Amino acid sequence: MSVVKKIDLSTIKSIYDSGGNVMEALRREFRTTVNTSEIIEISYDMQSGSYIKVLDEKTKIYFNECAAVLSKYMGKAKSIVDAGAGELTTTAAIIESLNFTGKLLAFDISWSRLHIGRKHFVEITKRELDYFVADLKRIPLMDKSIDILYTNHSLEPNHGFEDMLLKELNRVARQRIVLFEPYYELANSKIKERMNSYGYVRNLEQAIKNAGCILEEIIKLEQSVDPLNPTYAFIIKPSVCKEENLYEVNPFACPYSLTGLYKHDSCFYSTKSLLAYPIIDGIPILRVQNGIVASHMV
Repeated sequence: MSVVKKIDLSTIKSIYDSGGNVMEALRREFRTTVNTSEIIEISYDMQSGSYIKVLDEKTKIYFNECAAVLSKYMGKAKSIVDAGAGELTTTAAIIESLNFTGKLLAFDISWSRLHIGRKHFVEITKRELDYFVADLKRIPLMDKSIDILYTNHSLEPNHGFEDMLLKELNRVARQRIVLFEPYYELANSKIKERMNSYGYVRNLEQAIKNAGCILEEIIKLEQSVDPLNPTYAFIIKPSVCKEENLYEVNPFACPYSLTGLYKHDSCFYSTKSLLAYPIIDGIPILRVQNGIVASHMV
C-alpha cells in the first residue's frame, strides 16, 4: 500500500494503544472526511488479534443469533462468503453452528487479521477455507458466483460509499445478501454521535434500492455485543441473474478486469489483464493496487 510510506505508522499505532480514535486521526492525516480503503486497512490492521482476545459467552450467543438468521435463507446454497471477515471469529462460529459443508470463502482488507485468525478458524471448525485479502469496493469474485454473501459490521466504517458497496455485493451474490450492520436511522442521539465520529454507514435502505436489490426484512438482533453499536440484519434479495453462473470450482476474478483468475505457482494470474497477484504466507493479495504486470507469465 503506497500511502503507508507517506505517514508515520508508529504514531498511528501510539494513538491506537492509548485508546484514541484512529480513524479520526487518519482522516485528518489524509485530509478527507470519509474513511477511505487505506484508512480502514490501517485502522483495523492495528486491531489485529483484539477480537479473538475478547471472545466470551456473550459473543458466542451473538454469533449463534446471526447463524439462526442465516439458516432461514440457506436453502440449497452451495457457497458462502464472509465479506470483511476480520479475524474469522464470526466465520468460525457461524459455520460451526450452521454445519455448512459447501464452498466457504472469506476475505478482509487486512492481511494481519486473516493471518492471526486462520489458526483460530481451523481450531474451531476443523476445516479449511479459501481466504484472501480484498477490498469490499472491488470484490475479486465473478458475477453472480456466490449463493449467500454476508457481512458482520464490515460495511460499518464506509459512510459515503454505501451505493458502491451494495452494487458490488449485488454483483457477486446469487440468492441472498445478509448484512449484520448498525442501523443509523433508528439510533438514538448518543449512538448517532458515536457513529458520526467513526464514519459509520447510513441510508442502507436507499443504497439497497439503488443497487437494484429487494430489501425483504430488517431484524433487530437481541444479543448485540456492544449496546452502543446495536446490530440489525438486513435481508436482501439480489437482482436476478440472467445467466446461470455457478463457478463452483473457481469463482475467483481479477479485481481489475473482473475476469477469470487462476492459481499459478506463487501467485494468482489473469490471462485477460496480464496481472499477477502475490500470495504472502499462504494468503492471496487480490487488490487492484497489488497487481503486478506479468505479460510473459504464461
